[in-house]
Amino acid sequence: MSISGEDRVSIVDYQTLFSKSREELDDIGATVAKVDKFLDVLAEYHEDEDSFDMMVAGISVNLYAVCRGAEQLFTHIANKIDNYMPTGAQWQKKLFEQMGVAIVGKRPRVIRPDTLSFLLELRGYKVTVSGGFSQTLDEQKIIAMALRLPEGFTAFKTDCLAFHQTLSQTEHPISPESQPLQLLT
Repeated sequence: MSISGEDRVSIVDYQTLFSKSREELDDIGATVAKVDKFLDVLAEYHEDEDSFDMMVAGISVNLYAVCRGAEQLFTHIANKIDNYMPTGAQWQKKLFEQMGVAIVGKRPRVIRPDTLSFLLELRGYKVTVSGGFSQTLDEQKIIAMALRLPEGFTAFKTDCLAFHQTLSQTEHPISPESQPLQLLT
């Protein structure tokens, strides 16, 4: 298949996408570090119920921010490369799943199955937290997720960087009208 110059994303477009992805990964990494600090403080104040509750709430907000950051990074990829952004009530879940598969003629998968599983679990937690703080937060679930966050983030970052590395070494047959979205499983 011969692809004209018009059907390739320019180097400048990819550099912009890579730059945005790097910024988002850096921001998410800083948030993961905040969660780690909250866990350290939480260990000191586990007997003071008010302080404990505030630390857990702080962790919750930051877990939400990590998930939101992943959504933003994936949204850039969906819009710039896939030329398809999921919609509907489950758009975030569909977006994460979209990043877990290759798209014929457009890109390899962005994240591995184990990273997708972690992000879907984090997303499920995000939906619960975003439903409002009027509910009693499950402190043990929040702490368990926070303890898994560094490893999950490392996998996520590794996958995203490998994805960008792969794209930087290949030709990029992409244009808005070039091909319909076809997922590979």
